[in-house]
Amino acid sequence: MKFFIILLLILTISHTKELNIATANLTTEEMKRFKGNKAFSLEERKRIVERINHNTAKLLGLQKSKRAWNNILKNQVQQAVKLGMVNETFWAITLLENALKITEAKMSDNKRILLKLYSDLGSMYILDTQYPKGIKYTKKTIQLYKTINRPPPFLLQASYHYLGFAYRGLGDYQEALKYYQQALSLAKSNPSARVSSYAALADLSNELKDYKKSISYSQKALELTQHNPIFSNATYMNLSYSLLKLKQYKKALQHAKSASNTAKNIWGEEHINMDPYYVLLGVIYTKLEDYDKALSYLKRSINLLIKIDNKPLALASRYQLLSQTYSKIKKAKKAYTSIDKGFTLFNKARSQYFGQVNHFHKRKLSLQQIDFIATLMEVSFETKQGKEKTFNRWLNYKRSIFDIEDSLKLLHTNTSDLKVKHYIDSLFTNQRALARLSLNPPTEFQKLGNYNKKVRKIKEEISKEEIFLTQKILSLDKKAINYQEISTILKSDELYIDFAKMEENYYIFTLNKQNNFTFQKLTKNETEQIDKIIIRIREDAGKHDHTRISQKRYTKLYNLIIKKLDIQNKTSLIISPDGLLGLIPFEAFYDGEHYLVEKTDIRYIPSGKEFVKLYQNKTTPKNQNVVLFSEVDFNKSNSTQTNRGSVFDKLEANWAKLKFSKYETEVIKKVFKENVKYFLENNASEKNLLSVNAPKILHLSTHGFSPKNNKTINPMEKSFILLSGANASIRNERGDGIISGLELAGLNLKGTELVVLSACQTGVGKVEETEGISGLSKAFIKAGAKHIVMSLWNVDDEATSKLMRYFYQNIQSGDNYTIALNKAKRSMIKSKNLRESHPYYWSGFIGSGY
Repeated sequence: MKFFIILLLILTISHTKELNIATANLTTEEMKRFKGNKAFSLEERKRIVERINHNTAKLLGLQKSKRAWNNILKNQVQQAVKLGMVNETFWAITLLENALKITEAKMSDNKRILLKLYSDLGSMYILDTQYPKGIKYTKKTIQLYKTINRPPPFLLQASYHYLGFAYRGLGDYQEALKYYQQALSLAKSNPSARVSSYAALADLSNELKDYKKSISYSQKALELTQHNPIFSNATYMNLSYSLLKLKQYKKALQHAKSASNTAKNIWGEEHINMDPYYVLLGVIYTKLEDYDKALSYLKRSINLLIKIDNKPLALASRYQLLSQTYSKIKKAKKAYTSIDKGFTLFNKARSQYFGQVNHFHKRKLSLQQIDFIATLMEVSFETKQGKEKTFNRWLNYKRSIFDIEDSLKLLHTNTSDLKVKHYIDSLFTNQRALARLSLNPPTEFQKLGNYNKKVRKIKEEISKEEIFLTQKILSLDKKAINYQEISTILKSDELYIDFAKMEENYYIFTLNKQNNFTFQKLTKNETEQIDKIIIRIREDAGKHDHTRISQKRYTKLYNLIIKKLDIQNKTSLIISPDGLLGLIPFEAFYDGEHYLVEKTDIRYIPSGKEFVKLYQNKTTPKNQNVVLFSEVDFNKSNSTQTNRGSVFDKLEANWAKLKFSKYETEVIKKVFKENVKYFLENNASEKNLLSVNAPKILHLSTHGFSPKNNKTINPMEKSFILLSGANASIRNERGDGIISGLELAGLNLKGTELVVLSACQTGVGKVEETEGISGLSKAFIKAGAKHIVMSLWNVDDEATSKLMRYFYQNIQSGDNYTIALNKAKRSMIKSKNLRESHPYYWSGFIGSGY
């Protein structure tokens, strides 16, 4: 993507004279390197930046003519643009920010200089992936552009391009497409500008995995670039990448060679800008099984990146590719050494970048890291090298985005910084506002533009708040954990089991009190069998199939997983699932005679790191109250919002009052007596739930759902519970009584020991490659709850009420939450009522937390 911004910079300066860089900012030697397009190291850049800042401070104290100031600024801006074209954005931004200081102090009435500075600052910040700042300056450019007579050609078109790049970087592809198309509409009379638009659209199509559309845009660009090597070069790169993804490797190689040869003529073989060409050639040669050439190009890429020493993520990915190539030719030691270097680099860089990017980019980084983890797991398992290090790396990687987000409540409680508290409060407020807007988009076309503007503004605010708060959280919690810390927490009769789902395989780590751990890999066939069985069980849940059919499926799961583990003499299993294993109750695994829950207690934990954190942060709740929402009147008409919600397309206004919810109310009343605060029928409202203040236990007896085919990316935006007035809201297409996980995450549950979601599908969310199962359960944990009891499928009302009765009676007898739930399930299994003893009725609820 950066290459296309550089092309636009070339467009916008294509009519300027040769750059004059004779300035006190650079020494003679630095000028030679600068003219030769040779990159500077990180330390060299820092020294030059200090010199630039010092020179600017001196300049501001001088008196000069406007012509002299104009020449100084012109020279400094041209230097910055040239630096941007060789990827020296760190220095370029410093030059431009200093130039802006001079302009505002000495030339504030010169709109043309301000226009140029805003435009270049916008492009440089975007090149440097500081998208919010890039958007700010680019929008200033567009506003100022409209006030100037005869503004510079192509600048408006370039500005729309920059906005497209920025929103693409933020993950808002729809907004990126809009700006790219606006740029294209302004480029009709200029072939070079049209090429840049087609190149950007081709690049975006590749990002969206629409490779055929990307090829179409690239072909349009090629028709206009026959005599322009720089622009045809970018187009050949896009074409090669698209063909690589379509597995047309020979054609991909042909275009990659064309692009590489052109790039060598422009930059020279040893310039850092050659890196993407060498990588692409390395990957293609690997696919063509020409491993010698693949290794040669990958090593050239690595050597270039080592010289510049400021692209750790890129360097890490090259080591990963090198490791994969060595694995192909059975060079195990070199394969492990390469992935070990790559993962170390990536992990360090990822920790730094997490404090600079929003949730979307955290997730992209985690998706990128799953490739590293997959390579690491494969190489470590096959070579038998670094198994302990691999286990520790997995423990610190798993659910890492969740760990950071989960720390917000703790940060709010522990910090005395009022600014931090304000940002956290503002983040939760904006998340709730976004949830409301997502639930209630307008139907009238004329209102859609204003609605989209509101959504975009809130998302930008959330993005800034996430970046600021992540920096604070990371500064407080830099410590990585190791598996020994888990073993010290374990009791002698406990076994910790951690699953890692890669693309084709499940890996299993086990750990006991004695610090003994195992590392196993399930075959591709075994992994496929497991996932197919889980899908089948879930599809048939509630269809009342014969117990023997259900037991047969659970026996297969037992044999594929549990039978491979040493669980003898273990009375408690602590399971951290991954992939589809997070959607199935291990309690129901059957050995031919007994269910697993009959032999051992089972509890679930999101990750090993979360397990350690929950243990270390054990607190006694200040509030001993139990808050109960039950016997909900879904027909109460209390809606105040008037906008139509897309979620209503998924719903019918026929949610019935839960017949057995009343029995849950009576059980809780009997167990906890005067400590219970009731919100029943009409009072079981959204307003009352959002006002709850950290009770010891929060029990919700209601309906929950996760609509299928919802295009929303955030799983907490597509997981809901229904409260008072939900049916009326659905009928009238309003929003009250329907609460998303995103809103629930803002509840104050810091100190809450237990949340019980006695509802349908409350534990089900999106299976994200990096973060496990996300949904309502994640929302309540983010809100501060320690332990969650939730359902994995549509649960039977009567059976649920009986399970809850056993559960709370066991708590009353002194059992902890895990043991109480497991005993409740055993009581159901022993029931003489064959219907109750079926796994569907008792295994749907699972407990997660410490």
